[in-house]
Amino acid sequence: MKIQLFFTTFRVQSNVNALIEMKLEKHKNLREESVYFWREIQDGTLKFDRKDHEVAALKQLSKAEMIQFFDEHIKEGDNGSHASTPHTWETSYLLKGCTFNF
Repeated sequence: MKIQLFFTTFRVQSNVNALIEMKLEKHKNLREESVYFWREIQDGTLKFDRKDHEVAALKQLSKAEMIQFFDEHIKEGDNGSHASTPHTWETSYLLKGCTFNF
């Protein structure tokens, strides 16, 4: 029941809108942009329009889908639930020891 209160329609929509704005932010400099594209190349995904696809998916996301995801992947006390730990890494840390062969 607590999760229902947490996922109020207003709160869900404001969080989704904030995430969309974050995804649509332009790269601050050429280095940040090149890291973004090189990550796609290094991962082998080559989805250079990833942000556009993610924004389109976010716009279609419903409150019910968020609750279902929470119940299946995050909620404690259920069998098979997994702990979720957010991590943020500075780009310079991620690139330590990386070599690029051109």
